Amino acid sequence: MEISAPSARRQQIAEFEKQSKDTSQLTATTTETVNKHGERIITATTRRTDQTVHLPNILPRREYLRHIEPLGWTRTQPNDLPQLSPHDITTHAKTIDAHASCDGEKTIVITCSFTRRSVSLKAYKLTPTGYDWGRSNTDRGNNSKGYALAHYEKVPLSVSDRFLGFFVTPEQGSWNYNFMVNMKYDLILSNPQEFDDELHHPSHFMNFSNEENSDTFSADHEVRFS
Repeated sequence: MEISAPSARRQQIAEFEKQSKDTSQLTATTTETVNKHGERIITATTRRTDQTVHLPNILPRREYLRHIEPLGWTRTQPNDLPQLSPHDITTHAKTIDAHASCDGEKTIVITCSFTRRSVSLKAYKLTPTGYDWGRSNTDRGNNSKGYALAHYEKVPLSVSDRFLGFFVTPEQGSWNYNFMVNMKYDLILSNPQEFDDELHHPSHFMNFSNEENSDTFSADHEVRFS
């Protein structure tokens, strides 16, 4: 049987009260999305991490990727837009500008829109004026100054089951290094673990284990006979 010291108990209570106080000052954001079955998913979060994606600043360099060139990236969105957004133009232009292996004539952006009971795919590539505007643009809003429909053009997109792809994941196992854009880590050929896998949430699963362990008790009073 494990008994925790009163001082540690008081420290845990103080940390919990501080966390509750900080949480009460946060503003919750409600987001509504639709999954592939057309079902509505409503989530309420107090942080904006669910609305932000950090792209890595370092592209993978491995022997099995030596004969492969980047062809673009896919952007998921809850609504089908009639045009390529200023944010996507800026992100794509800055990515091409930062990596010499990306050819602007071959590298495209694919938008994947999850609408009700359907999925819409569109492919775009930047025009020379769009590339120049995007790499110098600093406004990440939807109404960026200088944005024009001439900054991009649609390209043909064919969906086929004749080509098979593969995944590369960090060697340590976890697939989510979303907030560590400058981190260097080794990649291996492997399938990513599920989102709810304990590998991605070690602290949560440790808390679950402690709650289920009935042999762990805490002392409310200090015993001076020991």
